[in-house]
Amino acid sequence: MLGLNCTIDRLFLRFGPDGLCYQVEPVLSPTRPRHLEFSQGWPGDLSGPAGRVFDVFRGAGGSRLESLHCRIGLGRKHGDVDFSAVMEGLRASLSCTPLQELKATISLENLDTQPRAGALLKLSRLQVGLRATPPPPDPADCPLCPAEHSAAAFDLRAWMCDLIKAIVTIHKAEVILEGPRGRWRRTSFASGQVQYEEKA
Repeated sequence: MLGLNCTIDRLFLRFGPDGLCYQVEPVLSPTRPRHLEFSQGWPGDLSGPAGRVFDVFRGAGGSRLESLHCRIGLGRKHGDVDFSAVMEGLRASLSCTPLQELKATISLENLDTQPRAGALLKLSRLQVGLRATPPPPDPADCPLCPAEHSAAAFDLRAWMCDLIKAIVTIHKAEVILEGPRGRWRRTSFASGQVQYEEKA
């Protein structure tokens, strides 16, 4: 509990289930880390307003923040989350910090409701008794959920451009979106240049 009584330069957190996110602010506010890394959860409640998920960085918790590394994701229970609002909330909250470096990977693959290849193969064997490769699922049978729609339409490169305009201290950034449905996007900022790449 020492960290709750003094500042800490480097802090690693596993946020855990969404229901425990209320514990994040009481940890970050007194420790005011300069370098923060977190995974396996979100710093705010995804069942509430999407734009406020990262509000913890607007106050004392983000007052010394120079680098932020995170790996997070949306699961099936987050199918109605407005992904673009989450990202805009992240940009707005980080603009309140002296951030110099950002590295984030956000997975959307667990939102996918399509049957997995292994399940399809097992079903095929049960139906025809053969080791046949089942046909790919028809996208019409598994439409995108609202969160996937929001993520698919999200302009990641424009978001990065807005981020570096909002945070004058930043000099290096990388954001990777994994999904939805096998899509992969990456945008980065270094040496004054924004780069973008995408794979279907």
